[in-house]
Amino acid sequence: MAYEVQGTVEAVWRIECGRITAAVARIVQNLSLADAIAQQALQAAMGCWSNETVPENPGLWLMSVAKGLATEQLQTAEHYGRGGSPRLTSTDAVDAADTDDDLLRLIFTICQPALSSDAQITLVLKILSGLPTHDIARIYALPEAAVEEQIALAKGTLARTPIPFALPQESERTARLTSVLEMISTLFNEGHAVVNKLGPLKSELSEEALRLARILSQLLPEEPETHGLQALLEFQTSRLRARTDTAGRPLLPIDQNPARCDRLLTGRGLAALSQARALGKPLGPYALQAAIAACHARVETATMVTWLSITGLYENLIQYTQCPLVQLNHAFAISEIHGPASAMPLIEALQQHPAMSKHSMLHAVRGDLLARLGRMTEARDAFELAIALASSQRDRDLLQNRIDDLIAEERSHSLKAKVIAMLNEKALLRSGSTLKATEDHRGPCQKSPLTTLKPP
Repeated sequence: MAYEVQGTVEAVWRIECGRITAAVARIVQNLSLADAIAQQALQAAMGCWSNETVPENPGLWLMSVAKGLATEQLQTAEHYGRGGSPRLTSTDAVDAADTDDDLLRLIFTICQPALSSDAQITLVLKILSGLPTHDIARIYALPEAAVEEQIALAKGTLARTPIPFALPQESERTARLTSVLEMISTLFNEGHAVVNKLGPLKSELSEEALRLARILSQLLPEEPETHGLQALLEFQTSRLRARTDTAGRPLLPIDQNPARCDRLLTGRGLAALSQARALGKPLGPYALQAAIAACHARVETATMVTWLSITGLYENLIQYTQCPLVQLNHAFAISEIHGPASAMPLIEALQQHPAMSKHSMLHAVRGDLLARLGRMTEARDAFELAIALASSQRDRDLLQNRIDDLIAEERSHSLKAKVIAMLNEKALLRSGSTLKATEDHRGPCQKSPLTTLKPP
């Protein structure tokens, strides 16, 4: 196959594979079989497109071939019709609900409690995102055989689980939607974990999570949280360049330059957040996090952040979740308004939390507050503990930079104190010399005007 044609096939497949697999899954009601049929359509494209010109609408070509293969499967008693259960006819296969509904069904089918979070993400990457197994293995640094086994086990679990390939009923839709949102959020965070461990600021996982969030907000436009999640991921992605300096060194939030943010992504985030608010429903946890991110995205410099608004948003977010990291961010926001001393009791309370006592971020924030209170030795100890608990070299470098800044600041204060003391000493000496010269000029019988004053 010519290199150009292969690139076209791979690009089209990444875009269309989710919808194609979803359409076939609705027909055959079996995810494993649907994936196999979709792969057959891909192989057909690789064979045909190498000898002929690429179709004008390659996505439609792939969809037609896949549906044709699925229709053929309907005629095979070896796979279907056993047990007398009702099955779709070939006419139903062609004329049923549109591909967007199929894709939504597939997303809800994969994101169900029967599958672990890791299994959900692996299936999403393989089936919805069209990533080859070897790419998934490369991203997670796992043997390809291990990834193949995980995919097979997940498909087997779905085949044994009595959950139909259909949209959930209204009564369970909210809970199932929460699972979908959590899957996409976890996928995005996994991408940033890979970024932190491997170094580059780009991650296929985070990019794919953002793409899925955009698709979901289009499929469920009446749900504020779908727009909220999209907005949050747009904002987070827009700040990637601002998180490092021009040499690639990590920066603290206060040192980041908002001008280096991707304004296109920031605009998309603001638009998605506006859509969430326009629905007139209470903002959920993802939309609230997006609103907090928007407060940072709208400013020209980090010092212009509206911490009063951010504090209120965190207070609303705490009503949804008792996540200690949310409480930590809330405490930091309070310190920006009322000073570090006001936030220290909140930090000390979080230190009693079993999970947070070993969390690097808690000790980093504590170190920052202590430094602002002038307790430099305690601050350095807190930052050193944060470094010991950090999970990535990038975080360790960032925290070490903070310690270096503290040392430089201590030296600067020490030098400044020495200079002031020296200047004061010189001023006193000069004052004493001037006074003695004045007395010598007056002569021994003359006195300073102050000594001639007598008490009444």
